[in-house]
Amino acid sequence: KVLVETAEARGEAIPGLVYEGNQIKLGLGDFVFYSLLVGRASLRSTAALVACAVAVLAGLCATLALLPVLERVLPALPISIAAGILFYFASWLMIEPLAAAAAERSLFL
Repeated sequence: KVLVETAEARGEAIPGLVYEGNQIKLGLGDFVFYSLLVGRASLRSTAALVACAVAVLAGLCATLALLPVLERVLPALPISIAAGILFYFASWLMIEPLAAAAAERSLFL
């Protein structure tokens, strides 16, 4: 906490804790939560992994697209994590049973 307050008082970036692009900043916590969700999905299945990774990236793009529209700072996590969790359960409840039924009937998509 002291490191963060000192860096903010000096107007400096916090190396390793914040990614700064041209006009965006992402904290280390954002990347940790993204990787936890995608890592958990990879333990479930490949379909869940792909669905979560695409959903997190799409959520991050949606957040970045909303920045110029709303003209204020937005947290990076809510849209991405909500989309990732939604697609995780959708792949678990819909895609996996569909793929299992297709494999059982030797039907390849």
